[in-house]
Amino acid sequence: MSADLVDLKRLKITAETRAWLSAEVHTTGRSAQDIVRDALHAKAQEKIHAANVLTALARGEAYIRDGRAHMRDTGGPAGDAGGHRRDSGGRSK
Repeated sequence: MSADLVDLKRLKITAETRAWLSAEVHTTGRSAQDIVRDALHAKAQEKIHAANVLTALARGEAYIRDGRAHMRDTGGPAGDAGGHRRDSGGRSK
C-alpha cells in the first residue's frame, strides 16, 4: 500500500541542496523526486519523534510538579527542608 502523496507544486532549493541532490541522483540512480520525498519524510519522522519525547517528558514533569504541590499542600513527606510540620504560627509541631 502506498502512502497518500500531496503535490507541493514548485519548490525552490539552494545551490548547495541542488549539488547534493545531483550527487545523490548520480550515485544512487534514484530520481530526484524520490530522494527529496524520502529526505523530507525522514525529517518529519525525526521531528515527530522529538515532539513525542518532549510531550512525554513534559507530562512527567507536570506529574512530578503536581505531586509535590499536592504533598506540600497536604503536609505530606515533601514538607519543609527540616522535615517538621509547622502550625499556622510557624512553630514546629
